[in-house]
Amino acid sequence: MSKPSPDRNFEPPSRKSLIVSIGIAMLVSALILVTVILPAEYSIDPTGLGNVLGLTALSEDRATTLQVVEDVNTETVNTVVTETEPMLESEEEIIPGEYRKLPTPPGTTLSHGTIYRTEILEISLGFDEELEYKATLAQDEPLLYSWETDKGMVYYDFHGEPTESDELVFMSYEEGEKNTANGYLLAPFTGNHGWYFLNISDYPITVKLTVSGYFTWLGKIGEEQE
Repeated sequence: MSKPSPDRNFEPPSRKSLIVSIGIAMLVSALILVTVILPAEYSIDPTGLGNVLGLTALSEDRATTLQVVEDVNTETVNTVVTETEPMLESEEEIIPGEYRKLPTPPGTTLSHGTIYRTEILEISLGFDEELEYKATLAQDEPLLYSWETDKGMVYYDFHGEPTESDELVFMSYEEGEKNTANGYLLAPFTGNHGWYFLNISDYPITVKLTVSGYFTWLGKIGEEQE
């Protein structure tokens, strides 16, 4: 198979025609840059043609979108930093096996001007005999108590009488027939609070009474208060 013969009539372009072609290409590129790219990308429109064609609006929309995205990202970062910083400051490292100090709630502790006392009384009651023992308490002071008989039953009335009132009144807290009882009282008023005991057994008995609290006096009604 024979090779094709070269076209002997082909002539390469001259230097002048090359220069002209390059110049035309550069001119067209510059024209596209000025009339299309600058208005559309950077909102630069020296000829005014970009505004007529609506290319500058594309650049403005793009700039607005970028600004909104930047503002949202900045706000998100600031929000995350603002929310996490206090959390980091308040966090306390917890080490297993070591004690941590907890904050004390208000009103948990209260100093007191009255001495805390505990007294134990043995009250002897003959057949059908009655006695009354009371403690003097200020309002809102606590009184812890426990009593029991050595044998048999008593009728009792746990009550209080205000001392800062001219009226002859009393308040009953609990009454019944038992051989033992225990509990506490938060004094509803300043006054004498205690027990009336009546021996309802057929033989003498002894009541052991234990009282604790911030009372200023404890004794049998009828005795002189110290």
